[in-house]
Amino acid sequence: MLWPLTAATFLLCIVGITSGTSIPAWRAASTRLRQARALRELRPLWGALTRQYPEVVLGMEGTLQVRLYRRVLEIRDGMLSLTSVAPPPASGDPREVAAWVASSLQQACSGQETGALSGIMPGPDFADDIERETTWLRHVSVAYQQIGRRRTDSPAV
Repeated sequence: MLWPLTAATFLLCIVGITSGTSIPAWRAASTRLRQARALRELRPLWGALTRQYPEVVLGMEGTLQVRLYRRVLEIRDGMLSLTSVAPPPASGDPREVAAWVASSLQQACSGQETGALSGIMPGPDFADDIERETTWLRHVSVAYQQIGRRRTDSPAV
């Protein structure tokens, strides 16, 4: 009668120890997945801005976290470069910022830059909160993609 209780207790201890020691690994894996998803979602916006302004690309390799941080900086630098084309919207609404990026990039591609940066960053001030800024830029990137899809889906007039 004592044997099943001892075996069950032993098995419960092994499961508890194993699951307890794997929590940091699961946390790290979920962080990496979140960062990889953010990199993927930022790619369309980043790609459009860095094609127009290749000088904003920092050109350094690193961990997923470093690459995500670098991508956010490069997008913000690209947006700052776009202020030489048109002033950014006063609103921090991702859809409005995405529309501004799309129209300003179109103007920049046709050579309509004034050469003077306004120095005004589009969007809210995140006060060095990279997580919130990344989330906001992900929303801008998704809205930017939707604008691109609407342009390609609309019939030619």
